[in-house]
Amino acid sequence: MKIEKLICIVFICLMSCVAKTKINDSCSSYPKKGYVPIDLYDAVEYLNCQWSAKDKREISRLLEDEAVGQLHFGTGISIRNGWGLWQGKNELVKFFNSYGISHPDDMSSIILTSFHRKLNNKDIDFESQVQYYLDYWKPIQEYEEKETKRVLAAYDKYNLGDTITIYMEMDDGNAVVGIGTGYEWTFIPENDLELKGKIIEKTIINDSTNVRLLTHVLHMNKDGIIEILGKKVKLGDTIEVDLKYLRYE
Repeated sequence: MKIEKLICIVFICLMSCVAKTKINDSCSSYPKKGYVPIDLYDAVEYLNCQWSAKDKREISRLLEDEAVGQLHFGTGISIRNGWGLWQGKNELVKFFNSYGISHPDDMSSIILTSFHRKLNNKDIDFESQVQYYLDYWKPIQEYEEKETKRVLAAYDKYNLGDTITIYMEMDDGNAVVGIGTGYEWTFIPENDLELKGKIIEKTIINDSTNVRLLTHVLHMNKDGIIEILGKKVKLGDTIEVDLKYLRYE
């Protein structure tokens, strides 16, 4: 009986040593500087190797959302910049792109979320993380597609010499444009800007979403100089109007 216990203890010790050796071997295979992981799992393993035991304990004790939010502007920036996520050309970016994830913020958040879950021995659940971002971007993409069709239709509709009426929300004395799928605004003549202008030139810059009209201001429902998207405009001026997100007729 004593011999069996001794054998068991020796076996456990040997297995523990083997496990530690594998972990050490895995970490020692990474270069000290300049390494860029090839996929999510490599990224999580690399972070696990690079972080100290103390730092891992501290971050693992935080709630998941709190941990990811706290790391977004520190470790997250290092991941996005140091691992070339904005350039969009390496294997790590291609890995995320293959699942429909294209924004660097989303990539770094998935990496940090997965790292936190690993530290807490939780399932990374990569599929659900991906689906969360796909669901988030879907209405935005649909909105952008709809907006692109709208401004292209306007480009075809308006001709040189035509008059266009533009409506803009006023915010602290500045005419602004509301953007977003859930944005709602009702024009109030007493508060907001109504501008009528004569189209003297129209262009599409860079891509089909950037439709601009060079417009001579004929009328505004506000007196004096009005700040429109950061530019001071008065009656008789000529301004370049970007139709995207604008309300006009």
